[in-house]
Amino acid sequence: MAVAAPPPAAPARVIPSVDPVLYGGPKEPVTATMANRVNIDRAATHLKNDPDLHLLLIGRTDSIGAPAAKNLERGMDRAREVCEDIIRRVGVDFTRIRIGSRGQANPIASNEDAAGRAQNRRVEFFFYYPDDEKLRSRFDFNIVIEGDEP
Repeated sequence: MAVAAPPPAAPARVIPSVDPVLYGGPKEPVTATMANRVNIDRAATHLKNDPDLHLLLIGRTDSIGAPAAKNLERGMDRAREVCEDIIRRVGVDFTRIRIGSRGQANPIASNEDAAGRAQNRRVEFFFYYPDDEKLRSRFDFNIVIEGDEP
C-alpha cells in the first residue's frame, strides 16, 4: 500500500521592508520629494499585492520647538498624512493601516543641527500579519497607537 505524501508546506510569509519617509520641514508635505514618493509607492504595492498584510505607520519628530506631548501629536499627524496618501493613491482598505507615534523619543540622530533634525522627522513603515498578539506588544519601546488603550 502506497503512503500518501504529506501536503506541501505553506510558503513562508516574508515581512517587507521599506525605508522611512523624511520630512524636510513643517510646511513641506511628505510627498514633496521623489525619494519619499518611491517609498510610499513601495509600501502601497506591498499592501496591494498581499491582502493579508497590514501596516503600522510610526510618526517621529525632532525635539525642537514643542513639548513632548505636542510632538507625539505631530508624529501622529505625519503618520496620518502617509496613510491617507496610500489609501487615496491605491485604494487599500483603511482597516489594514494603523497609525502611531513615538514623537521625539529615541532620535536616530542629533537634534543639535539641521541635518540631524531632518533625519528625526520621519514616518517609519512596520508591516505585520495580524494575529492574537496586541500590536503594541511587538515593540520593545513605548509607542502610542491610535485607537489603542494605553
